Amino acid sequence: MPLAFGAHAGSQLALTGTPIHILVSDATVEAGEEAFGYFEFAQAGIPLVVGAMALALVFGRRLIPDREPETIRPDLGDHARTLIDHYGLGRRVARVEVPKDSPLVGQPAAGLGGGVRITEVTGKIGTIDLDAPIPEGAVLALEGTAQEIDDFTRRHGLLRRPSLGAETLMDRQTGVVELMIPPRSPIVGEHVFPGETTSSGDFVVLAVQREGQNITTEQTGLRPGDTVLLRGTWDALDRFDPSDALLVDPPSQVRRQVLPLGPGSTRALLITLGMVAMLASSVFSPTVAVVLAVGALVLTRVMTMRQAYQAVNWTIVVMVAAMIPLSVAVERSGAAKAIAGGLVDVVGDAGPHALLGGLFAITAVFGQLISNTATALIMIPIALSAAADMGISARPVMMSLTIAAAGAFLTPIATAANLMVMEPAGYRFGDYWKFGLLMLALFAAASVALVPIFWSF
Repeated sequence: MPLAFGAHAGSQLALTGTPIHILVSDATVEAGEEAFGYFEFAQAGIPLVVGAMALALVFGRRLIPDREPETIRPDLGDHARTLIDHYGLGRRVARVEVPKDSPLVGQPAAGLGGGVRITEVTGKIGTIDLDAPIPEGAVLALEGTAQEIDDFTRRHGLLRRPSLGAETLMDRQTGVVELMIPPRSPIVGEHVFPGETTSSGDFVVLAVQREGQNITTEQTGLRPGDTVLLRGTWDALDRFDPSDALLVDPPSQVRRQVLPLGPGSTRALLITLGMVAMLASSVFSPTVAVVLAVGALVLTRVMTMRQAYQAVNWTIVVMVAAMIPLSVAVERSGAAKAIAGGLVDVVGDAGPHALLGGLFAITAVFGQLISNTATALIMIPIALSAAADMGISARPVMMSLTIAAAGAFLTPIATAANLMVMEPAGYRFGDYWKFGLLMLALFAAASVALVPIFWSF
């Protein structure tokens, strides 16, 4: 809950913190006033973040229930080490190169003793049969104890290659995927073996396991329940969508937890900084700046067009698109003017601070029941009409509205952030309002008392 509520407060720091800021800024310009600067929101946002942290530290343990979640998302931070231990990769295999002056050149790999078992021979043209002569420059996969492998390597003048460890199993270029063979799969009975390259050429079979035991024979017919560990580039893993096997852990989920800064991270950060610079300098409108940044991500191959489309939350896009006509209808039908006039009549001569309080109350109530973005779209024309009726600037009213719309703390359905933490923390529907009331009071104080200090009427 502190995580979700902290996100609410943190969203008030910049123009791109929430879609509501862009909607409100555009509405302010349409009302004939100056648009909000990129970091202008931080004048109210910083006190909100500090206040949210203070409330969480002082009252969090008393008001936030400590429950056991029914399900917990797996922690894949040490996934590489888990796979190495499970399949015995680190203990079982060492890789050595055969130089031209080694006595092994020209000998068949099968039958070589010394306590070491050669499980794979790889040459320039791919995997070589164990009964065939070992060529110069071949790479051998050895199975045995560390001492046996060291003795064998020294005796035959071999060159050590990096062993398969957590840092080489998954890195910024390559990763792994674990598959389970389901019943009635078309690939049941197909022969695979460690070191084999798949027919697509994108993956190498690292291990095959049946009932918890590694299968090391050269050719093994797959059975239902077998697990296969494949290794390939992250690009290939992103494209991989098996229809004949089950993914144990989706590669995208593994990549996010194991490699938070993967390929393209530097380009992504530079493009993000460029977008912020465009927004801060007001060279482009927020919409144009964001679209240019996304286009740059695709052109520089940080992500593909397919990934860009998949990253869009189309539910929010459709909802906002559907609410914009409703917002326009509220304004053009006269409903906004009627509601605003009624609100101005109620606050009477109490002044603009009372108007902000009334707008906050209405916005906060709606924001607990429907999306805060939808609430903002409904309230924007009402707030602008109220500001015009009272003859005050729209900027403080609009800024107050953004804070009121972000104060959705009392129910889990108020925002996506509230709903996201509900299942992992084991919260119930009624767990939010106790701590949420304190947060709502903080946002009310900022909306009514703090905003007029920085944005005069």
